[in-house]
Amino acid sequence: MTSLLVQGRRGSSAMTDTVLEDKLMQRVSAGSRGAMDRLYAELAAPLYNYLLRVVGDPERAGDALQTTFMNAWQGRSSFRGTGARPWLFVIARNAAFRLGRDEGVVEPVASLVTAASPAEEHQAAELADRLDAALARLPADTREAIVLSRVSGLSLDEIAELLQTSNGALRVRLSRGLNRLKEELEL
Repeated sequence: MTSLLVQGRRGSSAMTDTVLEDKLMQRVSAGSRGAMDRLYAELAAPLYNYLLRVVGDPERAGDALQTTFMNAWQGRSSFRGTGARPWLFVIARNAAFRLGRDEGVVEPVASLVTAASPAEEHQAAELADRLDAALARLPADTREAIVLSRVSGLSLDEIAELLQTSNGALRVRLSRGLNRLKEELEL
């Protein structure tokens, strides 16, 4: 499951991805298991990366990911035709909270970083460790907002809706959190 960390979106435009995801979810709503498999292939990596940061444990993140897709399949009739990605992130967030999250625990991001030489790898690992520690010191709601904005592919409006806050409050939370990270990392 950890291999999902290094996988991302395929590089196509966000609009095309959104349309594809919505079409797949519409087919899932009609009962297509093949479409669910394809939707999983499209969205498992960003969902897993988000869940990993929320629950702080690869095994629990994998469990939450599986729960997310099981719940999406079971609740497919409640999908309203558009917004598959935000809909699945809401389900993922609920799955993570049901599993119980460990406040302040952030899984290392060193596995996300690749470098060309051993010296660069060492520097990248040190930076990843510092980033992990700085993220862990942020309030949970700020950490979640930052992870969502950098990992999920959701718009600020979608993240604000997911976190049940206003767009303005989310922007303030992100700005303060990113400034704090910048200060702590001395960037």
